[in-house]
Amino acid sequence: MPPTLKSCDNVVLQPHIASATRETRAEMAALVFRNLDAQFAARPLLTPLAF
Repeated sequence: MPPTLKSCDNVVLQPHIASATRETRAEMAALVFRNLDAQFAARPLLTPLAF
């Protein structure tokens, strides 16, 4: 984060909270279950992670 933002009196800094809606959280949970279903059925994951 730029230091200039920290020094502004008219700026409020807070963590990202855009996903904190019931609808978004429900979709996130549904995606987890779809990925688990794909994993256990030996199908490609919908949202694979690359390490």
